Amino acid sequence: MRIERTPLSAWEPLEQAKILQCLGNLTEIFGYIDVLAAAGEERFYAADDIVLGAVVGRLIQLGEQAGGLPGDFRDLQKSVPDYTAMVAMRNKLAHEYEEVDSPLVWSTVARCRTHHAKKHEAVRRHYDVRYDAQQRWISAFEGEGRQQPS
Repeated sequence: MRIERTPLSAWEPLEQAKILQCLGNLTEIFGYIDVLAAAGEERFYAADDIVLGAVVGRLIQLGEQAGGLPGDFRDLQKSVPDYTAMVAMRNKLAHEYEEVDSPLVWSTVARCRTHHAKKHEAVRRHYDVRYDAQQRWISAFEGEGRQQPS
């Protein structure tokens, strides 16, 4: 998997902060999706609409955060993972909800869990996105000359 090695300093400071915030939030949301998916497909289909609604809500959040990344950042990371596809799925779930069914949601969750989450984790690790003492997302990316939080 190829990660574009563009340093955060290539973006303006406000965009840097937005990238870090979105990458951090995406990490959290992938964690929630993983928990929801861990029960497996049979339990997913046996569950009620509350579980389906929770999963759809998390997928919409995923697309919102992916959409918050600057377009040029998303373009650089096209193969790792496809943030643009996450935005497209968010739009489908939010605006074409009458066409949303459980098999579509489950296939999306499975793809997030096995494909997108792992690729996103590679991007997160590359930029070394983590919380600092004030619970803000920061980067200890070595090319940025930042010190790791103590």
